[in-house]
Amino acid sequence: MQLKRKSNEKKRSSEWRLSRESPSNLQLSVLEAHYRAGRISDAEKLAKLLTNEFPNHPVAWKLLGILYKKAGHVSEALNTMKIAVQIAPKDAEANNNLGNTLGSVGKLGEAEVYLRRSIELKP
Repeated sequence: MQLKRKSNEKKRSSEWRLSRESPSNLQLSVLEAHYRAGRISDAEKLAKLLTNEFPNHPVAWKLLGILYKKAGHVSEALNTMKIAVQIAPKDAEANNNLGNTLGSVGKLGEAEVYLRRSIELKP
């Protein structure tokens, strides 16, 4: 009985650590729902919360970068998009977002690097 209890405690501890490494599907779904419904303020608040709570998970970083860009905060968008690419260098969408944003501010050489990488990752 005690051996089984320790096994269950170990399993719960492992599940807790996993849940602490990335947002839940529900959290990501709510974030996406806010964005798609045009609730930009709610999406931004949740994205910031998720990037603080899960700094190594790229999804909230990607969306936060897009939100910043749409709001005209290009400097914040670039910084945020660079973090997303650092976390997930093989994410074609993250590279594409960064490349397009760099291009929009005239950093064409740098933009080309990320856009080419995006195409290589997802032709």
